[in-house]
Amino acid sequence: KPGIAFQILGPVADANIDIDVIIQNVSHDGKTDFSFTVHRNDYVRTMELLQSTVGPATNASRVMGDPKICKV
Repeated sequence: KPGIAFQILGPVADANIDIDVIIQNVSHDGKTDFSFTVHRNDYVRTMELLQSTVGPATNASRVMGDPKICKV
């Protein structure tokens, strides 16, 4: 859906949270996985923002996070 990346990443950027790696997978059954990384110190705040604001606004079926991911 055009504009969905902005609906997800815009509020995160507005909260002054730096976004690093962005991955958008191929859509299946009209749904697409959209993943990105933030600094470990911003994880909790990002998840709260996604669950309270972004998820409902985008009609996301699920918001998931993993605080143990590293980038190499």
